Amino acid sequence: MFLELAFSSRASPKLNEKDILSIQSTSHQLNLKKGITGYLVLHKQKFVGILVGDERVVRKLFSVISSDVRHSDLTLLAKENTPGNSTKIGI
Repeated sequence: MFLELAFSSRASPKLNEKDILSIQSTSHQLNLKKGITGYLVLHKQKFVGILVGDERVVRKLFSVISSDVRHSDLTLLAKENTPGNSTKIGI
C-alpha cells in the first residue's frame, strides 16, 4: 500500500541558502534510494511538502521530518492510502 502525505511548516529564521541546498540534495538522494517521490516548496519562510511511497517508508520519513529543527509548526494537511505505484518525479 502506498501513502500520499502532504504537510506544511514554518522555516526556521536561521535557515540559509546553504541549508536549503543541503535539504534539496540530501532529500533527493535518499528519496531515490527509498522509492519515495514528492515535492518540497519553500516560499516566504513557509514549507509545503508532499511525499508519496511505501506507507512504512513515508511514515518513518515523516517522523524524521517532524523532529527536524530547521522548521516548526508542522501541520499534516492530507494523508491518503493508495494502491499501486507512483510516477518517479520530484525531489
